[in-house]
Amino acid sequence: MAKKKEIKEIKKPDLLMRAIAGSFEWVKNNLRACIAGAAIVVLIVAGIVAYIIYENKKDERIQGLFVQAMQAYREYTITGKEDTLNKAEGLFNSVAAESGKKMKALSKLYLGRIYHLKGKNDEAIKAYKEAQTLSDDDAVKMLTQKALEVLEKK
Repeated sequence: MAKKKEIKEIKKPDLLMRAIAGSFEWVKNNLRACIAGAAIVVLIVAGIVAYIIYENKKDERIQGLFVQAMQAYREYTITGKEDTLNKAEGLFNSVAAESGKKMKALSKLYLGRIYHLKGKNDEAIKAYKEAQTLSDDDAVKMLTQKALEVLEKK
């Protein structure tokens, strides 16, 4: 018996294969532009990652400053030493200058209390009003409202 030879039909490359082959050919012809584009993409990604790391470190530092300020304020309430109150004021001012809305509002709330304790009622009112406008939290708004009512009675 004679073997029948099978005739295989040669298929045209499909769209995906043509696109891949065309892409490789384009890259081959424009290698310098591809390397420059890849370098730019790598630099952009590295910049974004560096910025995210910087922001995270900044947030950690601000939280650390806020904790130190709270500790100084608590120490003042226990001992009554004026220098700890001044230290807390300086730290809360640093946090308010560098932080976002939430931490800034909390810092302004404490600064209002510190100014009130020092007898600087105009500065206290200003700090409380800033905290009230910065915060979306109902508790902070309620605390600032009550503090403003007390200060405005005087």
